[in-house]
Amino acid sequence: MKIACIIPSRYASTRLPGKPLRMIAGKTLVQRVYERAILAKLPDVVIVATDHKDIEKEVRSFGGDVVMTSADHPTGTDRLAEVAESLPDYDIIVNVQGDEPLIDPNVIDLLAKTLVERAELDMVTVATPLKNDDYEDPSAVKVVVNQKGEALYFSRALIPYPRHDFVVPALKHVGIYAYRREFLLEYAHMKQTPLEMTESLEQLRALESGHKIGVITVETEDIGIDTEEDLKKVNAYFEVGNLTIDGSRLFLIAGPCVIEGYDRTLMIGREVKRICEKLGVQYIFKASFDKANRSSYHSFRGPGLEEGLRILKSIKKELDVPVLSDVHDVTQLEKAAEVLDMLQIPAFLCRQTDLVYGAAMTGKPVNVKKGQFMAPEDMKNVLDKMEEAHNPNLAVTERGVSFGYHNLVVDMRSFPMMRKFGYPVIYDATHSVQLPGAMGTVTGGQRDMIPYLARAAAASGVDGFFMEVHDNPPEGLSDSTNMLYLSSLEGLLKDLIKINEIVKHDK
Repeated sequence: MKIACIIPSRYASTRLPGKPLRMIAGKTLVQRVYERAILAKLPDVVIVATDHKDIEKEVRSFGGDVVMTSADHPTGTDRLAEVAESLPDYDIIVNVQGDEPLIDPNVIDLLAKTLVERAELDMVTVATPLKNDDYEDPSAVKVVVNQKGEALYFSRALIPYPRHDFVVPALKHVGIYAYRREFLLEYAHMKQTPLEMTESLEQLRALESGHKIGVITVETEDIGIDTEEDLKKVNAYFEVGNLTIDGSRLFLIAGPCVIEGYDRTLMIGREVKRICEKLGVQYIFKASFDKANRSSYHSFRGPGLEEGLRILKSIKKELDVPVLSDVHDVTQLEKAAEVLDMLQIPAFLCRQTDLVYGAAMTGKPVNVKKGQFMAPEDMKNVLDKMEEAHNPNLAVTERGVSFGYHNLVVDMRSFPMMRKFGYPVIYDATHSVQLPGAMGTVTGGQRDMIPYLARAAAASGVDGFFMEVHDNPPEGLSDSTNMLYLSSLEGLLKDLIKINEIVKHDK
């Protein structure tokens, strides 16, 4: 069966005029929705259906598929049906609302899969557990289902009415649908029914006419955009501290490998900030409170969780920049999330399900490093685990792949491959030049190779860079052979900015 995902995108909006073109972290709403939809695996095509030339132009500008439709359609279903008419080879049409920039791609796949597997259903929709605040809210549509997962009724009133207590949780309807194409075309031409007119709920037309609607239950509801307040709320998902990380501007994650006392660590951070402000680069401070992955038991690991977070909190306040550090265990997540603006999953731990999922569940942005033992395409599974937490603010970092003993190689193909996942891609320029275990009880490195690999990564179109820097790397207490001299940072960043501008312009 061929599956089409269609996103109706109407310009007119009573509460938020021009809504599809409003900005969310540097990208329009329609682009955000489109980028989430194309992450779904089952649809063969994703199309924006619009009635406005400016929306058409915007979709074409970011390389999306778009179809102009009539401006006279009274409902989104009518607009959907017009597009479906032009797709005779497609069997299933998934309708993704054009105001949900955080839509879970897995839900799109689940809707389509349900229609494929259940021939008795004409359409499928989604529900989520009803919150207490929604009980008396008529805009929160309720749905009752039978034991086969089919809708019995939709209402703006509380159903079922709890004479005593709810035996099963009440459900709130979420407005995303999948239709069999032939039914959709029929549905769009049906006359309004009495129940539909009474409740002002279009889906009752299908039920009243004897058609079956499957209902999939999910645990969380995505944020829909209807007001200025909704825009502010969803923008926050893409923020790291006081920065917006969306790929539109180059950003740098930098600092010493490990916290080496407050004064020296602060000094390094202050100098990096000065350089970044001078060059117009967004800056996230990095230093590890614990280096758990050490060659020797006796190697310096850092001040530990409690003291390390205290120092990072102070540096964050002093420099007024976001801070990042590694987390190694689920027991660290709660305390780390109280201080850190971004959590980082070390490369060796990227497959630890509880850790990556737990990090995403904190709601904080998460940067996960690709394991030295993994192919670029394998990172999709890691990101899928974090997407289960409905956290869209994720990033993935390349730091090389093991090549024989004591050597790492960076495959530049990994950057465009991982950018297809829809998240910022970062290049770790300093860990990529490590020679793991090459010096016996400590890791070696080729610091002189950092500029060459960093410039190559910039030419491959990365969104940001990770670099461990130090005023005197040979004195560094961790990774002394591969940290970049602080004095070399400004010159290298100038090169990376120039290359980045060329690459982004060519796109």
